[in-house]
Amino acid sequence: MTKKKYGVRTVNGNQPDPETGNVNVSSGGSQDLEQTLANGNTVGEGYNIQLHGSNNTSSIQNDGIFFFDYGTGNSSIVNAKYYKSELTQDVSGTLYNTRNFSKYNGNELVYREFNTSDPALSYTLNITLAKNGLPLGNNNVNIEWPVLPDGNYTVATKDQLVAHTLQETVTAGNTITNGTTIVNRYGENDKVEIGFSSLQVHGENDRLVQLDARALLFQKGGQRAVIYGEGGNGTYFLQTKDNGNYDLATTKDFQILVENCRVIRDTSIEIDNTTTGETTDFNPSGILSTTSDGKYLQHKVAGIYSGDFNTGIGNNLRFNNRTASGFANYDFPENKPAGTYKIATTDDLLDATDSTKGLVSLNGDLGGTADAPTVPALSGKQATLVSGTNIKTINGTSLLGSGNLSVGNSLKSFSIFDDNFEDGTASLTLSDGWSVGSDGIAISSSGGWGNSALLNKYTTIDQVSSRALVQIINTASVFSLIRKPTTLNQFGTVAQVDCSTSMLKIYASWDGSTTIPTVAKSISIPFSIVANRKYLLELKKNKAFTTFTFTDTTNLNNTISLTYNQETETISGIGRQWGAPGVMFNSGNIKLKRFTYSSEFPNAPKVLVTGHSFVEGYALYAEGDSGKTYSNLLFNSLNGDVAIAGRGGEDISTINTRNDIDFFSPTYHLVDIGSNDTVYATWLAGIQTYISKIQASGAIPVLATIVPRSDRQTFINQANDWIRLGAYNYVDFAKAVTVSNDGLTQDVSLFWTDSVHPNIAGNAKMFQQLKIDAPYLWDGYTKPQIAVVNLDITEVSKIASFTVSLTDSGKLYVINSSSAVVVTFPTGITAGKWWEFISIGTGAVSFVAGSNATLISPDNRLKLRAQYSQARILARALNQGALGGDIIL
Repeated sequence: MTKKKYGVRTVNGNQPDPETGNVNVSSGGSQDLEQTLANGNTVGEGYNIQLHGSNNTSSIQNDGIFFFDYGTGNSSIVNAKYYKSELTQDVSGTLYNTRNFSKYNGNELVYREFNTSDPALSYTLNITLAKNGLPLGNNNVNIEWPVLPDGNYTVATKDQLVAHTLQETVTAGNTITNGTTIVNRYGENDKVEIGFSSLQVHGENDRLVQLDARALLFQKGGQRAVIYGEGGNGTYFLQTKDNGNYDLATTKDFQILVENCRVIRDTSIEIDNTTTGETTDFNPSGILSTTSDGKYLQHKVAGIYSGDFNTGIGNNLRFNNRTASGFANYDFPENKPAGTYKIATTDDLLDATDSTKGLVSLNGDLGGTADAPTVPALSGKQATLVSGTNIKTINGTSLLGSGNLSVGNSLKSFSIFDDNFEDGTASLTLSDGWSVGSDGIAISSSGGWGNSALLNKYTTIDQVSSRALVQIINTASVFSLIRKPTTLNQFGTVAQVDCSTSMLKIYASWDGSTTIPTVAKSISIPFSIVANRKYLLELKKNKAFTTFTFTDTTNLNNTISLTYNQETETISGIGRQWGAPGVMFNSGNIKLKRFTYSSEFPNAPKVLVTGHSFVEGYALYAEGDSGKTYSNLLFNSLNGDVAIAGRGGEDISTINTRNDIDFFSPTYHLVDIGSNDTVYATWLAGIQTYISKIQASGAIPVLATIVPRSDRQTFINQANDWIRLGAYNYVDFAKAVTVSNDGLTQDVSLFWTDSVHPNIAGNAKMFQQLKIDAPYLWDGYTKPQIAVVNLDITEVSKIASFTVSLTDSGKLYVINSSSAVVVTFPTGITAGKWWEFISIGTGAVSFVAGSNATLISPDNRLKLRAQYSQARILARALNQGALGGDIIL
């Protein structure tokens, strides 16, 4: 041990050896510190206990505990009054307090309050001694505990000190006792004082507002205004007014003050407008309003008076004394439009005339009452049409009788076939397995392609619809509306309802066999199919468009349509609908209730057009406008008074097998046939047969010349010569689409790429030729029919100008001259006569009307176009001839 002088202590009365520093601490055996302290843990006054470490010492002195670090020079003292730290860096070590300090680690002093009953219930206080904790600096810092009354206190940390708003403070304790005043200053002279008896608001310029229990005081300098509350129950409202400054009024401010302000006796109130000079006077006798120019309005119990004081002229609205009990109200009409109205008097109500409304007396043909007038004479009239000779018809049907007359959506659309099978009969041709019962046609077979119920009429009518009413027994049934081809085995149509997949389908062209074509287009059925419910199927054709519609007849909102457009969709031949209409059964179980086949064309059109693809317009589908065929242009020009039935590939043999001619009763029947023929003899026999059918139907035949076609031009020339020289009306389409109208040389700009079918421009030319050669289609002039074709027409030769002779009626004038020839139509010609003309010479031939005669022609064309041109004059009335043919201006 070192020789440094310290206070000398004894252990058990033994002093340390002066040489070694050892102390004998036991007698009979050594003791550890615990034993030593147990034997006596009090050090007498004035002694220190020192504990030495390698770099620091701890000294227990009479006034506290002293810590010293040799390495850093830091020290700290803990005594009964305070904890003093002289640290400049963190301190490490172990300390104890007489009150039970726990270990001190790093920067934290852990203090555990003594608890004699249960030490586990004590709590820990952490005090941070680092630089970022207590505000330690270069100087000593004393942290003292406040002097408080006896009691238990909890030491708070800084994070527990939370600022409170004034509202939170008042809420926590909102009473200040002993008359303390709260003052809120916001300027030298501006403040708000809340005292125990009043609230005062001080403002600039010595202004003061004070509110206490009795009054509200306003003060400025020596001036004061006080509002007192004298008690009693009452609520006083300030009015809602626009922004601004307002003065409160007192009762003294009113000019008129009468008890309770309710009754003014023996006096008048007068309101004057000094600017306008208008006045209103309220007095016991009434109210009188006047204007500056002497006009007045006076209200009295007896009435209302309006007039002019200056002239003494006015009107009185008087209220006569009422003798009956109760009150009567005289109302003005409600909700009349803004305007000026006059009040009528009883003398303004005049008797009615044939041009003016007014009073009517219920006599003569009138009876009953004013509220319920009657016409007794009508009681003997027929309630419905019963008989008569001047009854109009619709579509040939009399208006007499019950039921509905369908007019259709065009001129006179009509039903070609309509059969209701629920009467136990059927006129359709049925395949095996179809049977007719009292509730329709049932199908007992397994079905299949070709298993059908057909209307055996071969037809190619445009704007046509097939409809079938079908009861679906099995909701997985498959069935179709069809057009089954009966010639050429091509371009049939199948529109199918496939209940098993809930699909509508339109198939590619069907040849009528059991071979199933591909599906060209389909659509899902968006509603459920209900067993035993009736559904309507419709297959409609309109030019290039085929539309298939499926409708639930119980819920008409459940309907779906599928359309195939041949102008834009590319599968050839779909929906052309050639052949017999009907129903095909594929599988399942259905009952056919009704079948109809109808046309949107009129039943008795002015013109029926039949023929090949020129009429159908198939070549124009590729040009994107199937409505531009000459036949459709004619339909539009005659406002729909036309029916059209064309089929591509038609020749003279197949057209005679069609039934379209049986469905219509036209005035004129235009037939365009021959472009698909090659043998003149066959064509000639066929056209004569077809003309006979036309005449048998009561129509006037109109033939069309055949347009040029290089692969059969010899035949075409023969056929056209027969048409032009024959006895029938004709339209020279060949001339319309040829170069310089020569009837022989194709104008390629008017044909489609196949050099066979006229394009849109060519069809427009053909329509114009119709207007030239057949003006009677528009103006009603008709040409006579010849019962049979007579090729042995008598010829009359002419070599110079001449006048038509009555005796030559029905003959052919053959003009052969190199000079100009003038043909005169004379007076005295009666209706029904006709003459044919042909020029075989080179001289020009022209036509004129004689004195008192007229000659009409398309566009006033009165000359033959060229050598070999032909023409005809028809006497349609006395002294009037109609010229037509290959003529020009």
